[in-house]
Amino acid sequence: MPKLSVLMSVYNEKENEIKSAVSSVIHQTYTDFELIIVCDNPQSEEQCRLLKSIADTDERIKVVRNEKNIGLAMSLNHAYEFATGDYIVRMDADDISESDRFQKQIEFMSETKCDLAWSSYTYIDEDGNVLDKPVRYFEKDEIPKCLPLKNIIHHPTVMMKREIFEKTGLYRDFPCSQDYDLWLRMLYAGADMRMMKEELLKYRVRPNSVTNKKRYQQICTLHYIRRLYSERCRTGNDSYSYEAYLEYIKKCGVGNAETEADFFKANQLVVDGKKKIKSRKLFTGMIDIVHAFLISKVYREQIPLLIKRGRMKSL
Repeated sequence: MPKLSVLMSVYNEKENEIKSAVSSVIHQTYTDFELIIVCDNPQSEEQCRLLKSIADTDERIKVVRNEKNIGLAMSLNHAYEFATGDYIVRMDADDISESDRFQKQIEFMSETKCDLAWSSYTYIDEDGNVLDKPVRYFEKDEIPKCLPLKNIIHHPTVMMKREIFEKTGLYRDFPCSQDYDLWLRMLYAGADMRMMKEELLKYRVRPNSVTNKKRYQQICTLHYIRRLYSERCRTGNDSYSYEAYLEYIKKCGVGNAETEADFFKANQLVVDGKKKIKSRKLFTGMIDIVHAFLISKVYREQIPLLIKRGRMKSL
């Protein structure tokens, strides 16, 4: 059976979370792997000492210390420089893998011959309590239709072949949604991507996550990534550069207090509108949603995307 390289980046996760995450990896039933942990908070001597002490407990663990904070995408690429496995596995420093995750994923990939597999998962809160939040399963034929509209691949549950990771150029430098950019490049390259029904990871969510704090920037980043995918489909290439990305989000008003306030106001109006529609208050619910589109340019730009998603759900 092939060797696995598990890539993990650590920044500001709690000590107990890091230890739980690492423990869930080193106690896997599938044992032929290496765990490469990148310390992306090199100014924290305490965290660096913690990671070194963890590495001393198992020879399969390698710790790499960045010279400066470079973010998740570039840290994972840095970890990959030390990887020797045939398959690449993602693991976040605050999640928990089920003990048979690697075994089930490698068997699934061997059986289906797919390039990438991700699994279903269970939500947990900061204290490790299981949350009652459903996770949708996607059939093979749904994936190429849904992926250009929404990031349906859950990054921390992914296992992929080394070849497809290298073929598509690893991660590109985005402060968020870097995985979505990679999946769409894999889709364009014809990769066979599959979802597993088994819940193989406990995924930790918290109110102050990057997704919540930088929601507007993430939405704008997703728009930019979809534009790159459309460009590739039209021309066979895309015009990505980090400078072009920064210029795009600047035009979107990321960092502008008024623009971001309008977005969050629109977001709340859409949430309220959907609740009213479910309660059969159709007219007032639609008024809220129309109001959201009027006050936020980002929501207006999402109208075609929302229509396409609605059509996909009805299939």
